[in-house]
Amino acid sequence: MTIRVTVWNENVHESTEPEILSIYPEGIHGAIGAAVSALLGDDVEIRLATLQQPSHGLGEEVLESTDVLIWWSHIAQEDVTDDVVSRVYERVMRGMGFIALHSATKSKILRRLLGTSCCVRWRHGHDRELVWTIKPDHPIAQGLPEVFAVEQQEMFGEFFDIPDPDELVFLSTFSGGEVLRSGLCYRRGFGRVFYFSPGDQSYPVYHNPHIQRVIANAVQWAAPERAFVTSPTSAATARRAGSRKSSRGTRREDGPVHQALRRSFVGGGCRYRRRARIRRHRPAHPRGLPRDAGGRRVDRVLPTAVRAVADPRPDRHDRHDRRRSLPR
Repeated sequence: MTIRVTVWNENVHESTEPEILSIYPEGIHGAIGAAVSALLGDDVEIRLATLQQPSHGLGEEVLESTDVLIWWSHIAQEDVTDDVVSRVYERVMRGMGFIALHSATKSKILRRLLGTSCCVRWRHGHDRELVWTIKPDHPIAQGLPEVFAVEQQEMFGEFFDIPDPDELVFLSTFSGGEVLRSGLCYRRGFGRVFYFSPGDQSYPVYHNPHIQRVIANAVQWAAPERAFVTSPTSAATARRAGSRKSSRGTRREDGPVHQALRRSFVGGGCRYRRRARIRRHRPAHPRGLPRDAGGRRVDRVLPTAVRAVADPRPDRHDRHDRRRSLPR
């Protein structure tokens, strides 16, 4: 199945700064799109979009025909209209994958998806970034070494104001000793979200083959595994459907107890209820229980004896339980 990818870029630096245009003659979006297409071949269909296009190149028809949206933005974050942000947000809730790159931390859409300010410490200037693969078994990390270098990059470091990720794939270190959670995975509604930090516009970061491989792997990971929700669904409904969990932190119907209940009740005329509980087995009393001098079974005397010890007023029990009084 072909993955329909839209690469979005504000395209401001390339239009106004010749030195950046010399690094990315086709724009940052063009370089990313060409790299993904070269690595994934016929498995992807690439579309490019920029801020200057009508509806920022993200109209209803474009988003409805997009499986994964790659987003790069920097100095024109606030120029993106709220209507476009809402359309992209609803589309992610319905299953579209979203990949945010570098300074998209301050984009309206990523802040809305993550629910935090996404502020990060940074230092502009030539630096060397080491990207450490800390979850090598993750699909996004396939084909990547344990550590690889980005020779020219600006520093992004902690504190990074984001919620705890569902999965942390990459960690970056810099020459000044700074560290950053640089490859983060989230699930929002029916969609998957990935943030990857390397990618300053002043350096040829997106020509690095390791960076290109990360983005291509992220496209495959973020692509929806099932058909999109066809009807426009509110964000709250999609969030409940995508992340409904019980108080114990697991899916209500995923536990072995509920699976056993579901199997045992199929065809039995009993409606399965999520809150049904399995009672613990209570062994039967053994036969031949000892009896007291009056011939009464000890198990019938003990409850009254316990109550009598707990409450020093025997008359209270005698008044209501004369037949089960203690033997004289």
